[in-house]
Amino acid sequence: MSSNRSTLVVTLVALALTATPSLVLAQTVTCTFTVDNFVTAVFYNGADVTGTVTGNLADWPTIKTLTFTDVPHATIEILGEEDDGAAGSGCSQSGLLMSCTGGSWDGFESNTGALVQTFGSNTAFTIGTARVQTLSTPCTSTSGFNLGGTCTSCSKIWPSNGARFAYFSLAATTPPPTGSPTT
Repeated sequence: MSSNRSTLVVTLVALALTATPSLVLAQTVTCTFTVDNFVTAVFYNGADVTGTVTGNLADWPTIKTLTFTDVPHATIEILGEEDDGAAGSGCSQSGLLMSCTGGSWDGFESNTGALVQTFGSNTAFTIGTARVQTLSTPCTSTSGFNLGGTCTSCSKIWPSNGARFAYFSLAATTPPPTGSPTT
């Protein structure tokens, strides 16, 4: 019996010495964005982070900043609203612009690609309601707003139905980097 235990201990020690550990290095990500007209909520990795966003959420010319620690496969979710109130005018009078640096989000820019999905409604909704909707590819908005020149290749996006209230689900473009542990 003790011979089996000794063999097991020696095997475990040998495995521990020959294993090549890989760990995900904590990466800070900074995203700058704005919504024409209002940002109503921001979520990261399922958690409400609206309170950590800097910048006036109710003023589209103000650049907003979200800083967070990168989490593998996490999404950014943004709820926004067009102030006009005219149903269907979102693709011409509204939009989201976003650019991120750092971690798996490095180089992320708002666009109409597969990593950006939207839902729009002409009545207000909650994040829970938005998460269960069938999402679609956004339209490219023709609204005249901008991100202060910091995102010249970004696309202004909005739900393709042009609805007054918008939900955006944004995914990182690359997996977070891994590295060797430090001693």
